[in-house]
Amino acid sequence: MKKMLVLLLGMVWLAACSGEGTTAPAAECQINDPPAICTTTCGSQGSRSCTDGGKWGDCLGIETCNGIDDNCDGQKDENLVQACFCGSAQGTQTCVLGQWSPCDKGTAQSVENCDGLDNDCDSLTDEECDKDHDMYCDFAKQVTGAPAVCPKGGLDCDDNNINVNPGKAEACNGFDDNCDTNTDENLGAMACGGEGECTEVQVDKCSNGQPVLTCPPNTLIEGALPEDGKGCDAKDNDCDGATDEDQGCCGTEGKEQDCGTTKGECEKGKQTCQADGEWSECAGPDYVGAVDELCDKLDNDCDGQTDEENPEGGETCGVTKGECKAGIKVCVDGKIVCQNEIPATDEVCDGKDNDCDGTPDNGLAADDKEANDACSAAKDLGEAVENLDPISFNASLYKSGGKDEDWYKLLAKETSDWLPCGFSFDDGCYLAVVTLETPENVDYDLCIFAQDCEGKEYQGCETEGGLGGGEIAAFVWKGTWGLSDNKTLFLQVKGKGATDQSCGPYILSYEFYNECPVDGKCFWEGEEQPVN
Repeated sequence: MKKMLVLLLGMVWLAACSGEGTTAPAAECQINDPPAICTTTCGSQGSRSCTDGGKWGDCLGIETCNGIDDNCDGQKDENLVQACFCGSAQGTQTCVLGQWSPCDKGTAQSVENCDGLDNDCDSLTDEECDKDHDMYCDFAKQVTGAPAVCPKGGLDCDDNNINVNPGKAEACNGFDDNCDTNTDENLGAMACGGEGECTEVQVDKCSNGQPVLTCPPNTLIEGALPEDGKGCDAKDNDCDGATDEDQGCCGTEGKEQDCGTTKGECEKGKQTCQADGEWSECAGPDYVGAVDELCDKLDNDCDGQTDEENPEGGETCGVTKGECKAGIKVCVDGKIVCQNEIPATDEVCDGKDNDCDGTPDNGLAADDKEANDACSAAKDLGEAVENLDPISFNASLYKSGGKDEDWYKLLAKETSDWLPCGFSFDDGCYLAVVTLETPENVDYDLCIFAQDCEGKEYQGCETEGGLGGGEIAAFVWKGTWGLSDNKTLFLQVKGKGATDQSCGPYILSYEFYNECPVDGKCFWEGEEQPVN
C-alpha cells in the first residue's frame, strides 16, 4: 500500500513538472471564491465553483419541486421526497409535476377538523379553526378535545368577530354575543309607573339592540286622572306623588297628612294645613326627598325608575385606533360601561394593530429558536447525516421594534471516515444544500459560513430570490481518504433592512449528500462539476 501511494505521488509530481516553461493562462477565479450564480445549459438557475486551475466549473443546478428540469438531466422533479403528516400518521410525499403528492401514510379527509392533526393532509394543522384568534373554534368545525389552536373549545358562532364567542357576556347590541342562539336575552327589566292610583308595569331594559334608559311616558301615567275636580278624596289621582294638590287643605288649620312617597330612596313625611288654607312643605324627621338620579341601581329621584335617562353617561370612551373603536358611556346595572366599544386585544400575526398601540404585529412572542440573533448565539440544529431525507422547520424573522436576524449551527455528518472511492487522497464529493422559503411579500437573504462564524473555509450568501421568492444556498467540498469529512456550518437568515421582515413563518430545510468522483470530477444529479 505504501509503495502504491509513493508511486501515485511521484506521478503527480512528474505531471506538475511537465508544464515547466509554459505560460499559465490568467485565472478567472480564486479557489476560495464562493459559488457564483449562473444559468445552466437548460436555462435554469444554478451555481458554479472555482476549480484548482482558476477556472469556473460547469453550472450546476439543484432539482426542486417546480415542474422544471433544474439540473438539466432530461428529467423534471426526479427523486424529490420529503417528510409529511397525514392525520396522526407520519409518512413521505413525492414531487410529481411540480406538486407534492399526498402523504403515503394515513387517509386524507375532505375537511379539516380541530383536533391538533392534519386531517386533510395539506401540511397545515387546524387551519381556519379560529380565524378571529379568540381561542374558540368555529361552530361549523368538528372539535375534539381542546386543541392548541383553540383551547377553549368550539361553538364560536361568528369566527370573524373576536367579541363574539361562548365565553362572552350578552350585551344590548342586537347580536348573539354568547352564541346561545338568543339575542339580547336576560338583560333585565325596570318597574315603570305604580305611583298613586296608577298601575305599575315592567319594561325590558333592552329593545331592538339599544338600552332602554327611561320608562315610556304611557307606562308612567297608565290609569292617571286629573286631580282637579276630584275634591278632597285623599288620593293621588294624577300619579304625581301628591294628594289632593291644588285643593287646599280641605280641612281645618293644623290638620296633618302624609306627603311624599316611599318609592325608591324616598321616605314619606308630614305636611300641615296652614292658616291660609294651603299645605306646608313636606318635612319631618323621617322625610327623604328626591335628588338627581345617579348610576347606582337606586331610584334616587323616586320616580319609580332606576338609572333612567343614562345618568352620568353620554360621553365617549375608549379610542378609535388600530382595530379599536371608541364607544359611549352608558349606565348598565349600576355601573358606567363603555357601550359598543371594540377594545384592544392581544397582538397576533395578522398585519393588524390588535392591541391598538399604533403599530401592527408588535410585541409578539419570539419563535422557539430565539434568542439566536448573532453567530455566537446560533441555535444548534444538531446533525445533517449524509444521504438522508431533508429536515425542515418553521421560524420567524421578527423582533419587536427593530431589525432581526437568525443564526443556526449545523454539523454535516459523514457516517464513516472511510469512503473507498479509490486509491486517492481526494476521494469523496460532498454537497450541503440549504433551502429558505420566505413569507409572502418579504425578501430574505440566506448565508452559509463553513467551520466558524467568519467562514474560514467558505462563506457565501444567496440574495436574488425577490419578494416571497426564497433562496437556495449550497456548499460543495471534496473529502480526504481515511479522514473525517464532517463540516460545521453556520447559517444566517436576514432581511434586507429593518422593515423588511415579517412575523409570518419562514421554512428552512437542510440536507447533505456524498458521492464518489468520476474521472476526478464530482457528479450531482447528473451535472458534472470539478472537485475543489
